[in-house]
Amino acid sequence: MPKVFVIGLSKTGTTSLTAALRILGYSAKHLPDVSEIRKFDAVADISVAVLFRTLDKWFPGSKFIYTTREEESWLNACERHFRRAPSAGTGGFGNCA
Repeated sequence: MPKVFVIGLSKTGTTSLTAALRILGYSAKHLPDVSEIRKFDAVADISVAVLFRTLDKWFPGSKFIYTTREEESWLNACERHFRRAPSAGTGGFGNCA
C-alpha cells in the first residue's frame, strides 16, 4: 500500500479524512510527530503539510491529498478552536483539525 499524506491545513477536514482512510484499511495517524511518520501508511494535518517536499523525496510514489475549505468558514472554525482552553501537553494548540 503506498503512503498517503494529507497535507491540508488544520480545520480543513483532516480528522475526517484520517478516519476515512482507516475505514479503507490504512494505518492512519492524525497530527503525527515527525518520528511517527514512518510507522503509518497515512498521516495528516499541519505537521505533515509543512514537510510535503521532503516526504515526496523520502517516499517516492506516495499520494498527496490537499484538503481545503472556504476561507471565511475556515477562519471562523480556527477562531472557535483557538478560543477554547489549551489542551494539556499540546503547547496550546490542541487537536486542530
